[in-house]
Amino acid sequence: AASLAWLSLIAAAAIVASSIWSRKRALRAWVILAAWVAAADIAPVLVGRISELGPQLTGLETRYVADATPVLAICLGLAFWPVAGRSDEAGRRWAVAYPGQLGRTVAAGLVGAFVIGSVWSAQAFENVTSSAPDRIYIAHARIALAEAPAGTVIADVQVPQSLMLGIFGRFAYTSQVIEPMETAESAANIRWVASPNGTIDHLMVFADDGRLHEATVFGEASVPMAFGQRCLRVRHGRIVTRFPGLAHGNAEVLHVPYLASVTVGGEYATVSFGGDSHWFTVRQGLNDAYFTVRGTADTVTLSGPAVAGLCVGGLQVGFVVPSASGPVIPAQY
Repeated sequence: AASLAWLSLIAAAAIVASSIWSRKRALRAWVILAAWVAAADIAPVLVGRISELGPQLTGLETRYVADATPVLAICLGLAFWPVAGRSDEAGRRWAVAYPGQLGRTVAAGLVGAFVIGSVWSAQAFENVTSSAPDRIYIAHARIALAEAPAGTVIADVQVPQSLMLGIFGRFAYTSQVIEPMETAESAANIRWVASPNGTIDHLMVFADDGRLHEATVFGEASVPMAFGQRCLRVRHGRIVTRFPGLAHGNAEVLHVPYLASVTVGGEYATVSFGGDSHWFTVRQGLNDAYFTVRGTADTVTLSGPAVAGLCVGGLQVGFVVPSASGPVIPAQY
């Protein structure tokens, strides 16, 4: 928390100031510590990491200064312990400031506060760095892979940030993290798609808990149809609909649900969204088609020989996410 971070900085400043007040030579110890951190921890990170992670994310990685802990302990000793063969300058100052029993009481209180704060800090750190959610995710994903039926198509999306940071690019996607757990049998049943294009019934996606859900597209919906209207109108051999809220937003996937008559099964249609155009083979019956799109647009156009026999409902454009209807695989764990 920000309050604890500021409290730690205040406590550190008080320790440094008190050591220098009691013993002027203590400044040398803190100079040694600062030089060590700059040379051993900051400089290598600036050279090898900051260009990849950025200054903000790099600064939050406390592991980069973990090796400075023993150096800090040594410098604390150099700052506060008396030096053999020299007068105890610090002892006299502390005796004047905190005489007799008062000094011992203050020292005991500071030690007690430090011990309690250390236990509290360690427990808080353990609570926020628990690997339990990640272990649950992997366990669910392993079961989902084993139980996936033949012909399962899975959208390749990023895993939760706690499992793998997005800065690692393709290595942070489900196909890279989960696919190695596939067996020969489950691998034959599953197909991963990074860029869905065409008719894909029951497209699946891994949720943050590692379960497989049916996919849906979160973003903008096309203009609602008139009351009582079930299909978008076909005019001049085309179906045109608009996304009024997407003019200034970005999208990755376009979802086109359609019902195709027997007469157009096997025919093709073309979908145009902004500067992207995709053609796909129409399947008879009720189906879902997905297309990878980029940029912004406010109009979608369907054309081609199959359009006359299509009943197209509301379209969605946005990003692939797990549906809210609940997990499909595994249903229970």
